[in-house]
Amino acid sequence: MVSAGFAVRPVEGVVVVRPITAAERPQWQQHIGSYHYLGACALIGESLCYVATVGGEWVALLGWAAAALRNRRAIAISAGIAAPRSGGCRWW
Repeated sequence: MVSAGFAVRPVEGVVVVRPITAAERPQWQQHIGSYHYLGACALIGESLCYVATVGGEWVALLGWAAAALRNRRAIAISAGIAAPRSGGCRWW
């Protein structure tokens, strides 16, 4: 089965979910940029990045970031006061 441009296959074995190491962050960001529908958008503020592995192979990525109390740029865009930025993240 193919989904979003990459092959999906059954996973056999034990799935281990763990935080990434500092040395793994560039690889994590590269994979997020390649496979996430938003592209390589940065996690803003405090964030947690995890990887799920099976037999040492990365099979899934997870990331969480703290919510912003106020985001003036997003409010201005939704109110029609500002135009979205060109380049960078596709959505902001």
